[in-house]
Amino acid sequence: MSLYLALPFFFYLLGRCREAGLKDGLKKFTAIGAAVVATFALCWLPFIWDRKDASQVLLRLFPFSRGIFEDKVANVWCALNVVVKLQRWNVGLLATVSGVLTLTGSLISGFDLLRNPNDQKFKYALVNGGLVFFLLSFQVHEKGILLAALPATLLLTDEPKACTWFLTACTFSMFPLLLKDGLAIPTFALVAFFSDP
Repeated sequence: MSLYLALPFFFYLLGRCREAGLKDGLKKFTAIGAAVVATFALCWLPFIWDRKDASQVLLRLFPFSRGIFEDKVANVWCALNVVVKLQRWNVGLLATVSGVLTLTGSLISGFDLLRNPNDQKFKYALVNGGLVFFLLSFQVHEKGILLAALPATLLLTDEPKACTWFLTACTFSMFPLLLKDGLAIPTFALVAFFSDP
């Protein structure tokens, strides 16, 4: 799920390295790259010794066998499935289409961030990345909206009304899950408290 926000971080940091000039920028880029590779290696260290464990991790990270969406996720594929039954389509084709659309949607704000990296654009790129992945990526869970909602809270002081509406909509999009866990009353109470001017 952290892939949702990886591209904005990548473009922001690459843009900052580019601004630093060739020599300093290359030093920064190398240091960031080394930290990312080391972190990736440490995360995968427990799984690389056994091929079965590594394949299980990959199957859970990329659950193509489960279909393009699950239950009633409020994304493009669930809405499109009302008209075109996507569950009958080839999984490889659906994965490719969703991957291309997700990457395209994320790259738009990413390239803008690379050209002119600043904190404000970074916040919007994080929200955009979270929303694009939630709406277009393959096999999204209902809770995936939280990875778009989290960076939206960074914009509360800049766009209070829009963010309040967005965060309220995010909460109600997860209402079936909250209801199943017996959290309907606390949800309504917290939404009313949060939305109060």
